[in-house]
Amino acid sequence: MKTLLSMSIMFGLFTLAHAKTSINSMCYRLDQPGSNMQGEHVGELFEIASVSKVVTSYWAIRALDPNFKFSTHIHITPVGSHFFDVHIQGSHDPFWGREMTHFLFAQLNKIGVHEIRKLTFDENLIFRWSVISNYIDPINPSFQEIAEAFHNHLKNLPKEYPKTHSEAALLGLYLPKMLSLKAQSVAYLSSFDFKEESQTVTYALQSVPLYRYLKEMNSVSNNHVADHLFNYLGGPEKFKDFIQQDMNLNSKDIQFINGSGNSLTGINENGESVKEYNKASCDTMLRILFKVRAQLKKFGLDLKDVMAVAGTDEGTLKPRYDSLRNSLVAKTGTVDPAVTLAGVISTTQGNVYFGIFMETESSADWSNARDDIRQKVIELMAQFGGRRSISYRTRGFMPFDQDSGMIREIRQSQTQIKPKP
Repeated sequence: MKTLLSMSIMFGLFTLAHAKTSINSMCYRLDQPGSNMQGEHVGELFEIASVSKVVTSYWAIRALDPNFKFSTHIHITPVGSHFFDVHIQGSHDPFWGREMTHFLFAQLNKIGVHEIRKLTFDENLIFRWSVISNYIDPINPSFQEIAEAFHNHLKNLPKEYPKTHSEAALLGLYLPKMLSLKAQSVAYLSSFDFKEESQTVTYALQSVPLYRYLKEMNSVSNNHVADHLFNYLGGPEKFKDFIQQDMNLNSKDIQFINGSGNSLTGINENGESVKEYNKASCDTMLRILFKVRAQLKKFGLDLKDVMAVAGTDEGTLKPRYDSLRNSLVAKTGTVDPAVTLAGVISTTQGNVYFGIFMETESSADWSNARDDIRQKVIELMAQFGGRRSISYRTRGFMPFDQDSGMIREIRQSQTQIKPKP
């Protein structure tokens, strides 16, 4: 009797826990001619959380193309025996952090720069030292904080650089084993105030292609990168214009305040503090997923090149979807009232595009909501004949590759870099 009572209590608690989660919307469509959209509440607006990053990705590849590279210009001027002034002209590269900074230092050593008199940077440098590992909240450090960071990381170069060196080596990227670089001063210098001299030589330091950035951003759900990329593209008002012109979508279909899907706190007409969220309808998300894939295919790419693949890629799909290895390509999302997932599953009957938006009461419900979503994905796979594996191999990420080295920009006034006597 006691056992039955305990089981009844446990069952009641289980039911109560799941009662706090419910489906806002679910939709799906088989990628075959003549197939129709199916689901519930497919045209209603709901919070989509970090599924927003798929939309940000689409805007980026339409505006810039998947092979776009952020090109940071490095201006180098000899100022004395073995000394140089180095100015960093930023490119709004959202992944500029430890890895890219060390890559720059290595490239400076490569061309003979070891002693810097003045190291300066402009307002277009987006700097976050731990951008790959600490990215939940976007940050905008002051110019003074960036200068202090450069100073400190130059000082700690012997201790910090080996980590970057070993990470690069694992990906087959060559970096020198040791670096030697010092700077007498580090400071902000605006793009307006920077002036080249006759002996200044300019190099371009390039990132990996944009689609590699999107892959990393989506796999781990990097909010810092997504929001900075969204702002680089023009922000909310420009996005509204873009999505209207590109897909004839309006505020009844999609509403965006940022690129990540994180909530923002605003003030309503009564002066009360309220949270704002990115919202979209389920059918809008599927339309965008189809557009992302079509755009990528023009460049010989696919969704797996910009989104996480279950069971193989590290990221937010792990470990819940490991059993669906190479059969699910998707983006997760979690924000105060919602847990979401959108992507494509590979089945024996073909690719099935889907979106699932769950409502929750609190963070205590998130795990249950994620379990519910996983169950619906498995049911979808069964509905279309079971899962089928795609051909895929994961690859590690660095914001630079073998083609990123400093490329000299030849100008008529420029000469070879040689220290002044």
